[in-house]
Amino acid sequence: MKVTDPVCGMEINANAAHAVEAFEGLHYHFCSAQCRQIFMRDPMRYANPSPGEHEQVSGPHHGGRSGRGCCG
Repeated sequence: MKVTDPVCGMEINANAAHAVEAFEGLHYHFCSAQCRQIFMRDPMRYANPSPGEHEQVSGPHHGGRSGRGCCG
């Protein structure tokens, strides 16, 4: 299943995610340790992005969107 890293917007395979974190009952998948660290510093920013921001929730209940990516 394809998901989107909520920090950089990179589309990744959920099974190949570098890291996965649970926050408020949802799972967020990350392309790198760096994106996970950024998320963990301010998870509310990435869990609830403002309309128009590229960050999207990645998880089984939310559709992701392909982005530029930052880490690969």
